Amino acid sequence: MCRFYSGYFFRHPLLQGYEYYWRVEPDVFFHCTIDEDPFRIMKQNDYKYGYTIMMPEEMPTVRSLWSTSLEWAKTKRDPKLRNQMPLLDYFYDPKKKGYNGCHFWSNFEIARTDLFNNQDYIDYFNHLDSSGGFFYERWGDAPIHSLYVAFTLRKDQVHHFPNIGYSHGGITSCNQNNLNCQCNKQDYNTTICGDMFPSYVEKPWTL
Repeated sequence: MCRFYSGYFFRHPLLQGYEYYWRVEPDVFFHCTIDEDPFRIMKQNDYKYGYTIMMPEEMPTVRSLWSTSLEWAKTKRDPKLRNQMPLLDYFYDPKKKGYNGCHFWSNFEIARTDLFNNQDYIDYFNHLDSSGGFFYERWGDAPIHSLYVAFTLRKDQVHHFPNIGYSHGGITSCNQNNLNCQCNKQDYNTTICGDMFPSYVEKPWTL
């Protein structure tokens, strides 16, 4: 599943011709009345990627993902794109000198289909796939999508949907100030990854 969502879902014939997609998983719960069109919000504000929850990854499953991703960015990516990565620093742990594990939880994501359906991303996926990390470490599509977002987008192109209360597998985001939501204090699982992103200030990253 992780390999499919990392490298193949956007190539499926049913997605061709669509500008945006909304990933909806089984075993999810929506806490709020959705009274706005998320696709219209994305389109009108030129957002490229939307999420509800940001959380840390299980680090044993991504031991070499950071180094393999930077290897691609340094040696195989178009040089014109290498220094356009103002979000990458957010995913970096200076103490470990590597990936901090933060990622947009991709079981809910709304994004432009061409964010991933393009040759740059396909080259990134092929580089990752050739390394064997999907099989030997169980790389997930969430950190892979997130790192590519960091390689590619500015912060103003990434949108958090605070009024879409969402749960999956016991992890929940729910806006308690929204009267259209049914949620309790215990219904919100806060993480340092998600709490800090709204106030993050973009920093230049040079490979």
